[in-house]
Amino acid sequence: MRAPPVPSLLLLTILSGCGPTLRQGESFTPQRVKEVVFDDTCKLQEYFDTNPPPMRPESETRLGNRDGDAVGRATFVVGRGKGGEVFRRLLSDHYRGLPRLSGDVRMTVEFYSSGGPPRMLIGAHSQLEVRDTEISLPYHPCVGFFFFGRDRYVMRRQLLSQNSL
Repeated sequence: MRAPPVPSLLLLTILSGCGPTLRQGESFTPQRVKEVVFDDTCKLQEYFDTNPPPMRPESETRLGNRDGDAVGRATFVVGRGKGGEVFRRLLSDHYRGLPRLSGDVRMTVEFYSSGGPPRMLIGAHSQLEVRDTEISLPYHPCVGFFFFGRDRYVMRRQLLSQNSL
């Protein structure tokens, strides 16, 4: 009598390591990324309204230029304070299959800058490091807005304030 294949299939699924995925199977165009910040899909307005200290990269590498824009890679350390709480909530809101995010985590993102504040490259995966394990995350604009979105959220608040008069 043969053993049922279910345990083998379960083991194969675990070992294949599909990794984290987006909760909403969404694709992002430049227009959709603008809508994400305008609609505050990331729920970051309240956080930026408290005027948190800017996120400073632990390391930053310039990779060159593309179409006249500076392109680079930056690694941020996210601790436990208010910023860490917001970041962990943001990840759990938009990704499924993440490990438990305890202690400091590192996030490496690719960005471009065309004279203004940096922006995360649309479609670029980011690397999350948790307890010495690196995990590739599919692109979501909220990750970029957390690290580079201060100016956009200040502008969003000003627009909302003007429209409420």
